[in-house]
Amino acid sequence: MADDPGTRICGNVIEEAMMPIQLEETRIKSIPESAYYIPDFITQDEEERLLQKVNFLSYLFSSLLVMFFKLQVDKRKNWLLKDVTRAFSEGLYGRHSLGASSIRIMYLHCDFIPTVTIKYTSAVTGLTTMKITSVPIPRWTHLSRRRLQTWPCALSKSNTLLASPLPEWLISPIISRFTELGIFRDSPHKGANHVLINEYQPGQGIMPHEDGAAYYPVVATVSLGAPIVLEMSEKTANHEHKGLEMSEQTTASQFRILQERRSLLVTTGKLYTDYFHGIEERTIDADLNPETVCNWGLLGDKEAFAAGCYARETRISLTYRDVLKVSKLGSSMKFLGRK
Repeated sequence: MADDPGTRICGNVIEEAMMPIQLEETRIKSIPESAYYIPDFITQDEEERLLQKVNFLSYLFSSLLVMFFKLQVDKRKNWLLKDVTRAFSEGLYGRHSLGASSIRIMYLHCDFIPTVTIKYTSAVTGLTTMKITSVPIPRWTHLSRRRLQTWPCALSKSNTLLASPLPEWLISPIISRFTELGIFRDSPHKGANHVLINEYQPGQGIMPHEDGAAYYPVVATVSLGAPIVLEMSEKTANHEHKGLEMSEQTTASQFRILQERRSLLVTTGKLYTDYFHGIEERTIDADLNPETVCNWGLLGDKEAFAAGCYARETRISLTYRDVLKVSKLGSSMKFLGRK
């Protein structure tokens, strides 16, 4: 697709003209910077399948890893029995030499608590507990205000993504529709290569923040399960003062975007680089009306918010971005091998 007339890049800022013409009717016109909102971006059936994947695959992945570690522990159990028997028999653990019959593994404990413990009985020491290993089981990453998953993996300390494909369920139908709309057409990799999945329970949120320079300044967020209000505030000169805490830096919300379930919100340009965004920690979002919600005219179901408020339910967001720095596995191994 050819660029529209007037398309240009100014530094790291995406100018409004860079968004495809078919998105113009979805632009949130009541705010000065570039944002686009599409209600019912996915169907109810697609939302249900995504929610099942988000929750079930995390559980399945953990289960498979537990099974794997159980197999490894079984191997270690056999190794331990032989090793401890040999050690006691040769008097390495004391002056007394003991036969194999005096050492017995009592039981093996390995479940979702990331600890593998073996107990054995010794004629010399009595009942002894030996922790073989402590195994971190990948599940949701729990933070103070929410929990999250990163796909295909978390970024390195240098904000580099190890090249790896996204799972198919995060590609179809969402990324396929991004491609049709041309949302990431001008990004370095011509598409999203990273997805952050956040879960917000009622009363949870995230303090105002910016996504930073690790990503191309286009963010596409699909909301699942329940609506939520995104609060946006413009940075000021004080925000550049690194000595200030974020709570001291932030100002009152200037724009409120109501994200319905199954909707897509795309933020670009200065809205990405010059504004903070966050979610208030509350159980009820109130004062919702055409004057306070900047995308009110684009909502798919205004009647659902006719009372001006709603009680929050669990909401999951899929945030798609293009990480600028991507490293292939071979390059990473070479780097790790350097002295």
